[in-house]
Amino acid sequence: MLTNHQNTALTKIKDFLESPGTHIFILKGYAGTGKTTLVKYLCDYLNEADKKFMLAAPTGRAARILSRKSGQTARTVHSVIYNPDLSFQEENEDEEKDRIYFPLKNDEFENTTMIIDEASMVGDKKEEESYLNFGSGSLLADIFDFMRIDQNYRNKIIFVGDPAQLPPVNDNVSPALDREYLLSNYLLKSEEVTLTEIIRQAKQSSIPNYSLKLRTSLENGLFNEFCLAPNIDVIHHHLFDDLKFSEMDEDRIAVSFTNKRSLYYNKRIRKEILGFQSDEIQNGEKLLIIHNNRKYKLFNGDFVTVNEIFPESNEYHSIKLRTGEEFKFEFIRAKIAFLNELNQYAEIEAKLLLNNLLSDERGLKIKEQIALRILAERLEGFYKPKRKNYKNNFPEYKRALEKYLEKLGNSEYFNALQIKFGYAVTCHKAQGGEWKDVIVDFNDFRSYTNEFFYRWAYTAITRASDNLYLINSPVISPLGVNLPHEFNQSTDSLEVKNTQNPEIDIPEYLTNEQSKAIYRAVYDSHLMAVENITPMNYRDRYRLLNENEIIVIDFIYNKKGEVNFTLVGKGSLEENVKKELKSIINRVSIKNEKDIDERELLILRAIEQKLENAGNTINSVRNKPYLFMIDCSKNEERCSLKIYFNKKFIITKVESDYTKSSSNEYAEYCKSLISVEN
Repeated sequence: MLTNHQNTALTKIKDFLESPGTHIFILKGYAGTGKTTLVKYLCDYLNEADKKFMLAAPTGRAARILSRKSGQTARTVHSVIYNPDLSFQEENEDEEKDRIYFPLKNDEFENTTMIIDEASMVGDKKEEESYLNFGSGSLLADIFDFMRIDQNYRNKIIFVGDPAQLPPVNDNVSPALDREYLLSNYLLKSEEVTLTEIIRQAKQSSIPNYSLKLRTSLENGLFNEFCLAPNIDVIHHHLFDDLKFSEMDEDRIAVSFTNKRSLYYNKRIRKEILGFQSDEIQNGEKLLIIHNNRKYKLFNGDFVTVNEIFPESNEYHSIKLRTGEEFKFEFIRAKIAFLNELNQYAEIEAKLLLNNLLSDERGLKIKEQIALRILAERLEGFYKPKRKNYKNNFPEYKRALEKYLEKLGNSEYFNALQIKFGYAVTCHKAQGGEWKDVIVDFNDFRSYTNEFFYRWAYTAITRASDNLYLINSPVISPLGVNLPHEFNQSTDSLEVKNTQNPEIDIPEYLTNEQSKAIYRAVYDSHLMAVENITPMNYRDRYRLLNENEIIVIDFIYNKKGEVNFTLVGKGSLEENVKKELKSIINRVSIKNEKDIDERELLILRAIEQKLENAGNTINSVRNKPYLFMIDCSKNEERCSLKIYFNKKFIITKVESDYTKSSSNEYAEYCKSLISVEN
């Protein structure tokens, strides 16, 4: 059954399908909101209504997942829209400058809907350094051309994707999921709906809930909160050595930021977990395809399993180009198995190119691809015909060129599968896939407080359906960034462990930071017990029990962060109660020289928590642009601090005002509590 939110979305899509004026629909949905379930219902509707449609996804793995979950056949976008026959991008007599080209298909159809899942991966930027070229070089533009979307064919496209995931490589946005982008760049109007409600089954998992926090940060453009707390399905580790593979499912993957880190994991998993002592490929190995291969219909990001390796077939070849550059290639023959686009088991025998197996490069560079093609020609005895040799006989030249392209398309060497070990991959390679257990390594980032990292983390953790194993997961707060493996020997733990100040469960209905701060201060006072709280507009009414007496207090606050209190009803307050309430006000009220917003309050509350958990009392707070000035005390000691923060709302510097402090030692102590974490 669909949820109300999904039903509303399905109704909008049905209306779109009947509307002649709009050709593009964008179905956005975050992790756990049931996008694919909705697509299944949409497919059922289209079948029942006898409407023509096709399903596609950017990668083979994503297409197979879509097939399995929708019950329909899904294919890769490339196999749907591009002609499988090789061509050359332009006539070039210099074989070392040729580029292979796959043209767009010229199919004609009408009244057909194309549904593209994982559309966040559909890019609009041309790859400048690419040897294999598809269509115009822009996948998005080619999809529109293939569907003849601006002509009178009444075709439609539905892009389905998660707007919080990583955009395509070299793109800053996911253009297929951006209405404004489609309008400004293609003059195409679109309709959209966004699924935001996490469905009931997903709520039982921590993963969608953590992804919700990350997506909130992305929506707000605020990157100073990140904490994936340990849970039954979220296990933290500092190092690879801490991982317990025996407790993991075989359907697992390790996700890292760099190819170098992926290579490190692939080597260690093979040797220490799988027991392979040699770097050579063994029977049963899992491999990752890193380059589109039209001959075998295997695409970048696909995974295959080695059923049998033939060691005696190992070949080494070298070739020197006219530039003097020499390139070496290593091949081996193997039987490999995989699920094809129809989700059917397939086994083929093919040559594997081993150059990238133990390399931390993404793949072959352009000159290496050209050298590979020339090597294949020489080893297999066929050569590209030259136009000048055919003089005025153009038809004969075209026949010779077609024969050459046919041989090149069938060449075992030119079409050798380009591979890496498939136990660990980068996040971009994992995108569109799903595994039961996922290891996410957070190392190697230069900066963690930016949109890219949050999108990377969101994409990585949402690859897991069951369990997450996190390595060196950072804790980000306004105080800075903590990486566990750098601090795990420190006595200053990441988590505050103070039996006198346990973590307070703040009522969910107290939503703004000022209300939360008041509640913490009242809770910590120990003078009165809270019986009831009634939130009102810039006012929280507390019903408090003081010994045997009930008193009702209104805590009143404004946008500037100033707080005061008033007694509700007749009577008066005892001096000790009045003093305690004034202390609460001093702790939570801010003396402003500028307005304060919620993001600044988050910083202030983090500072207060650090100071108060160490037994200090905050006496006053003042703020200026990107600066808090705090006076605090403990017993007879007192201190004045200046705490600076940046536009990302991360603390950058802490200073002690020794002239206003009782001692240099206490000033340094307070300063150390708020020390900037890197």
